[in-house]
Amino acid sequence: MEKTRDPWVLCVLKDGKPLEGKDGTYELKRHPAFMFGRDAGICDIPLAHPSISSQHAVLVFRNTTDGPDSDVKSVKPYLIDLGSTNGTFVNKQQVPASTYKLLRSSDMIKFGTSSRDFILIDSDVI
Repeated sequence: MEKTRDPWVLCVLKDGKPLEGKDGTYELKRHPAFMFGRDAGICDIPLAHPSISSQHAVLVFRNTTDGPDSDVKSVKPYLIDLGSTNGTFVNKQQVPASTYKLLRSSDMIKFGTSSRDFILIDSDVI
């Protein structure tokens, strides 16, 4: 895992509307990984909905190359479902448990059946 650069942000929507205040935006910096789940003592981004597992999913930043013939390295975000009971979804598609899912700017993430959506934004591209 690699320490992320500053521009990645998670914007939170509830019922399609942006949340305001500290629960509305998470700057994804200073850590190589962020855990989501109900266990506020362990999770970096605690979520209270009953359909969300205690340790539901992790967003990690990994060093990758831009292709098999490329020497260009970059740090990219990936999402891993930790075997949650009610699933993790990216753009309405369920993420298989224990599998790295590459994320892109503007991807929509949903945990369980919560009405909150998390939009991943790379502020370098806006």
